[in-house]
Amino acid sequence: MLATNPIVEKQRDGRWRLQHHEWVMPCGLRVMCAPDLSVRNVAVSVYYHVGASDEATPRSGQAHLFEHVFKNSAHVPRHHYEILRDAGAKVANAATSYDYTMYYEVVPHTQVALALWLESDRMGYWAEAMTTERLSAQQQVVQSERAKRYEMTAYGPENLAANRLMFPAGTPLAESVIGAVADIASTTLDDLRAHYRRWYVPANATLCVAGGMSLDETRRLVDAYFGSFPASSPPVRAASQLPAHTAATVEVGDNLASHRRLRWMWRVPSMPSRQAAALDAFAAIWSRRGTGDLWQQLLYHAPQAQAISVATHSHRTTGEFHIVVDLQAHADAAAVADIVRQSMARARLGVGDGDLRRLEERREARFLRSLEQPSARGDLLQHSVLRHGSGDGYLTDWALRQGLTPADVRDAVAGLLSWDRALMVATTPTR
Repeated sequence: MLATNPIVEKQRDGRWRLQHHEWVMPCGLRVMCAPDLSVRNVAVSVYYHVGASDEATPRSGQAHLFEHVFKNSAHVPRHHYEILRDAGAKVANAATSYDYTMYYEVVPHTQVALALWLESDRMGYWAEAMTTERLSAQQQVVQSERAKRYEMTAYGPENLAANRLMFPAGTPLAESVIGAVADIASTTLDDLRAHYRRWYVPANATLCVAGGMSLDETRRLVDAYFGSFPASSPPVRAASQLPAHTAATVEVGDNLASHRRLRWMWRVPSMPSRQAAALDAFAAIWSRRGTGDLWQQLLYHAPQAQAISVATHSHRTTGEFHIVVDLQAHADAAAVADIVRQSMARARLGVGDGDLRRLEERREARFLRSLEQPSARGDLLQHSVLRHGSGDGYLTDWALRQGLTPADVRDAVAGLLSWDRALMVATTPTR
């Protein structure tokens, strides 16, 4: 059982700490290592601290487009993924979010040197291998991806509409992570080289090695492949400039949707903050399958919905609170909206110490189970650095959740989820 594995240790305050080592190299690269010689695979990841929140129109989608072209480098004529998979990699991929761009692979412990060399080579020598032909090919790939995710799939238009309501035109994120069609098409090689020079410096990246590799061997390999980089400084990231919002509604017609959907949204504080932790706890308790008041009202007592979802999201510049209800064919949308409002008012007053304690017990169990995989350990450490500047930063979030009281939940819901600020997207099938 992982709870008895030395990779994790329960502290006196009840929080579980993932054992790891971290250091900053002379070039500015932060390195983290979570060794566990009981496993044979190793998760290697590099997170660059740049995402869609660092963009603004007319250059939306640059972080994501750059992710697609950041493959081959000066000394690697083949695609990185092909090389890694030929070497036995279980996973080799990349992703872009609001706040970061990640590159990761899970390889046999005998292939860690290869993974680190590939990451080092593209960090230092990508620009020399980039061509307009490669850019054009990846622009077409991204435009196809956008069409499949948003224009040719059910509720894709709803997702775009929700994003534009949450983030007004002219602000970062208004066009979603993938970016606007025109912005993708107009991006030049010079744009991407500027993106690379500004954001892809060692001091703006975090490297994590988790799994079957000793600390000494990790240090030796990291020094070999990243030790020669010159010193660098992280770029300054712009602060949030989002204006306050009031209630607004957008109606969306969708010829691929099978049923009506209602979505309510609020911009709220992000983690780490007590208010964000309180809203996250409320979302989990209120919508919990079987026991949550919203679940019981809409799916059990007088079924009006096919599915519900309540969730919070924390970003660098803001947080989000979403309620999504997929309606049954006979449901009355206005009546469902009333049920949601009444249930929220009732549920915020009904959260007790026992609810919060049981929620934390479930989360603790999920946390320990998740850490059975080296890749999950790497993700935990990487996100802790992004949010807090340290691999132990997640312990701050844990302490916030452990210290919550029913009063915290009541105050956060009452103060932040007022209906005169609710942003709403109503989707109606049109076929």
